[in-house]
Amino acid sequence: MNLHELKKLVNETVRKEQIKRGRRPSGRNWDRLIESTIKHVLSEADDDASGQESGGDSVGFRVIDSDPAKVMEKLKSLADPQGAFQNDNPEVKDKIVFKPGIKLAPGACEPTQDCIVAAKSLKDQCQNNFGGLEKVLTGGLLGKKPGSPIVIFQAGGINYVLDGHHRWSQFCCANPEAPEMECSAITAEGLDNSEAALAVCHAAIIALTGKSKTKGGKEDNLLEMDQKTLYDRALSFCQENFTEPGQNANKSALECIKEHAPEVLKPGTEWHKTEGEMETWANYLARNGVEKLKKPTNTNDGKGFPRIVMPQLADHGIDVTKPDGGHGFDKGKVNIQDPIEESIDLRRWNKLAGILKD
Repeated sequence: MNLHELKKLVNETVRKEQIKRGRRPSGRNWDRLIESTIKHVLSEADDDASGQESGGDSVGFRVIDSDPAKVMEKLKSLADPQGAFQNDNPEVKDKIVFKPGIKLAPGACEPTQDCIVAAKSLKDQCQNNFGGLEKVLTGGLLGKKPGSPIVIFQAGGINYVLDGHHRWSQFCCANPEAPEMECSAITAEGLDNSEAALAVCHAAIIALTGKSKTKGGKEDNLLEMDQKTLYDRALSFCQENFTEPGQNANKSALECIKEHAPEVLKPGTEWHKTEGEMETWANYLARNGVEKLKKPTNTNDGKGFPRIVMPQLADHGIDVTKPDGGHGFDKGKVNIQDPIEESIDLRRWNKLAGILKD
């Protein structure tokens, strides 16, 4: 018996008992009763007559209470990942909703990822590759065309970055104070921490595609650099190309700065360098980076999570500019409560079925 079959059996059994007692088996309280009963059955560790455990796999986890590392680890053991994360109970509405159109200053956000790779972030703000610098200075969207808002989760007065850390870091360095960074916040009932929010993102991706591809890399970490190291790194990128149009761009970095932020290059600022405009811009990026690129102090006990387990919503076709993600997630299509298919020993079920009538 797998978990889906157990859910159905528990639902039918408990429903009969509730009806006998004159209770109406519906609503959110009903959903919670079913969930707690299943959790009880799965976690009960009865022994058989020989004194040995009766069998069955250990409990997986509830996505809403989990984190991205656990989701990615458990994913390896699922025979049907997509089916496991799809909601097969129409009475349970695990709604995932995105709230687009949120504009924030980059410094108002905090990462959940433990690494920002310099070459995938700072380089574009030194060379205007893909028009990245101009987009940051004018409040545009970064990422693959047409670009995508940064996905955040809001709780306890903190705006946690869930997806788009490298895009967020570019705003932090090149345009840190302007409240023009476009974000989309994910919400779901019962979701109250950043670890679970990351897990829910994976659940949505897996329910849609059956897998959740991530990205690696932990080298050249901007979050670990002091101002001098960050300056040297930025200057090295500028020295590669600062005055010619960047990759897939019509303007150079210097042209973008003079057009959209000329005050940055003027003498008299804290970051001004007498050596020239290139050095001044590199120092401006470094100063902002040290001040605004916070570490993930409120996620995973202050450690954050590595890139290898972080969700990539846009890369999997999820449109966070739409409340339903473009796939009806607001209709409860994703199981964010307990989607893990476990093997249930029928002997254990027979022993424990009596708890439904207590």
